[in-house]
Amino acid sequence: MTTELETRYPDILPTTVGVAINKLQQFNMLDGGMMLKGLLNVVQWERNSVHQDSKDKISVSRCLQDHIPAIATQLSHSDPITCLAAIQLLAEIRMHKMSTSNVTRICGAFVTFFFKVLKSKDAVYVASALSCCREVVKQLTRSPTASNTLLRFLMEGATAEENAVLLGGREQLSGLSTSDINQLEPALLNANREHSVSLALPRAHSSVFHAGIIGQGLKTRAVGLLLTKEKELANKQAFLGLVWICCCGNAQSQNPSVLQKDGNEPFAGTIHNIRLLPAALNYLAKCLVELTAPDVVYNALHWPEEEFMKVTIERDLQIKKTFDSNPVLWDVMDLISTGPSSLCFCSCIIRGIMATLIAYWDSSRDKMARNSPKQLEASCRLLDCMAKGGFLPVPLCYVGELFPILSPFEVYQLLLNVWRYMKDNPPTPDTEDIQIARDCDVKYTQTIRAVLHSNIDSQGQHYARFFSAEPHQPQPQ
Repeated sequence: MTTELETRYPDILPTTVGVAINKLQQFNMLDGGMMLKGLLNVVQWERNSVHQDSKDKISVSRCLQDHIPAIATQLSHSDPITCLAAIQLLAEIRMHKMSTSNVTRICGAFVTFFFKVLKSKDAVYVASALSCCREVVKQLTRSPTASNTLLRFLMEGATAEENAVLLGGREQLSGLSTSDINQLEPALLNANREHSVSLALPRAHSSVFHAGIIGQGLKTRAVGLLLTKEKELANKQAFLGLVWICCCGNAQSQNPSVLQKDGNEPFAGTIHNIRLLPAALNYLAKCLVELTAPDVVYNALHWPEEEFMKVTIERDLQIKKTFDSNPVLWDVMDLISTGPSSLCFCSCIIRGIMATLIAYWDSSRDKMARNSPKQLEASCRLLDCMAKGGFLPVPLCYVGELFPILSPFEVYQLLLNVWRYMKDNPPTPDTEDIQIARDCDVKYTQTIRAVLHSNIDSQGQHYARFFSAEPHQPQPQ
């Protein structure tokens, strides 16, 4: 029957699909999810049908390729079932080359839907939607433009105030859920007006900021949106999984051994036997710098003298605050560190965080560094990224393992020693220079030796790892 209709009306299938997609754009379209599910069933039937041997035959899947931007608009629908049907349909369609404007629209709608899925409490819905999201990203990342656009939108979404708490970040706006916000007291301006005169007098304060109501005690602290550790970890894995797919490009669907011999483009690193593209990692590093650094004045690769930390203290605190509010950025920088040439673009971020940590440990009066768990974790993770990126040679790359058993002053001395090494040996994006093993001069190991000697009772067994013994010279007979 279909063949007979196509014989008399050659454009009947594209026209029918176009009419169906146009109806989805209507605001009073109540059964949009049902229509999308119907199209999904047809596309799946065509894929599994034995009658689709002819490549020249027009199919519904091919017709839908011209309406991908229109289908992507349904990802922002208020009905979760419609959104799920739209992402499932996009996962089944093979995306062809599109214009930059359409790519931007699709990526924007996709990222908005992704973070909306992370907020859902339906485990089955989340698992199905995230599986389709990964398939859509694999389709989009065939184009470098779409891959960079996705990375940009994902990073901006992860650092947004409304999404930071989903990835283990610090709660914004007191961390209130939607139901709690609706039950809040009036705005601060209205509350101040109730406790002040109606007319603002010149050179006088006309508002009173009160801490509570007499007889009722202090104001109750608002309870934030609580997420379990398992939920935060699952959200982080989902987010980092999409970022990882974007950095893989076409490599995820090919044989890694073939890619290694191709030689057309060098690969930055290897994760799960998948080669990460250096261009994608470089773009991800630049996005991270742009979203965390407040300006571009001190974004050079070289490291200045220690005294220069006083000049950039405000800027460095802002970078550290951004990482504290968005812990997932540590995982992003850890992914970037798989490509040493890409981590060089994050030199200003690493320098800023280290400057704040040096200032903290210098002023700390705790007996042990483990009494400050947040700063200790930040110090260890920072040195771990630097070691993985090839910034630090042996034994400087191991000093982070000593921090939990050291005093704050000893941690300060070791970090300052690392700073001096980076000042004399700045990072470089040159691939040839990266492949040359860095040497550690004796002046950078004196502090490490002194720290190990002072803690020889607890760390003596690790001394050989930091300083390998010289080869034994046989005595002449």
